[in-house]
Amino acid sequence: MPKDVVIDSALAADGCTGCRNFTIAHEAAHQILADLFPNDYGKAVKCRGHIVYRERNGKASWEEWQADTLAAELLMPTFLINAEIERVALTLPNGILYKSVSDPNYEKILEMARRIGVSWSAIRIRLQQMQVIKGKPIHCHPLDIIRFGE
Repeated sequence: MPKDVVIDSALAADGCTGCRNFTIAHEAAHQILADLFPNDYGKAVKCRGHIVYRERNGKASWEEWQADTLAAELLMPTFLINAEIERVALTLPNGILYKSVSDPNYEKILEMARRIGVSWSAIRIRLQQMQVIKGKPIHCHPLDIIRFGE
């Protein structure tokens, strides 16, 4: 059917709740945006009867960025993230987070992700967008430390 969304069955596993939720929200966002802007939304490509949004020149398409952004807003609105930051007493001086069990903030962010129903990656990106975590990830240690520098 034209408005059916097909999602990989690998996301059905219990350990994939966060990824599954974001994928469903992302695909729903495509539907919402296409319905709201039928003449303007995207250069979708028909592929075996399905609509596909493709990368262009190795970069995610504008449509994919829009769907990711809307999905993030649906699942992790600013007011909810701010409430969770306050609830867990998250403090990241200088925007630095160590991806290690020795950093209590890492566990707090994992707890936030579980409560909201998203993955570690999704909440990390959202915290970057909100400038709670500054900059892009820089791998400082080959095993378990990620520094988010300026």
